Amino acid sequence: KQNWRPGGYGPLSINAQAGLIYLTVHPKGKEGSHKSPAQEIWAFDLKTKKLVKRTPAHGEVTIASTRSGPPMLVGANGDRHAFTYDATNLKFIRSITPLGEMPVQVEMQ
Repeated sequence: KQNWRPGGYGPLSINAQAGLIYLTVHPKGKEGSHKSPAQEIWAFDLKTKKLVKRTPAHGEVTIASTRSGPPMLVGANGDRHAFTYDATNLKFIRSITPLGEMPVQVEMQ
């Protein structure tokens, strides 16, 4: 009913260890709103393909999840802040600031 749509410049990340795929979303989606920052982050179970978790976002425009170690999700917004979440339950952990000039991509090595 709220017309939720994916948004941002890197709105998708998969964490195979957690078995989840993450998506940054915003309500009231329309033509051109695909660049809008996240109002929520959603997690879908890779096996069942069902939405299993939602959390308020911090205006992230890009997200990435860790590939090893504890499952973590990291996002960045246009205000040069990074945000970390526990990737298993989407619990917010902390913010990190400042980042570079204009973070539009987060990548885990």
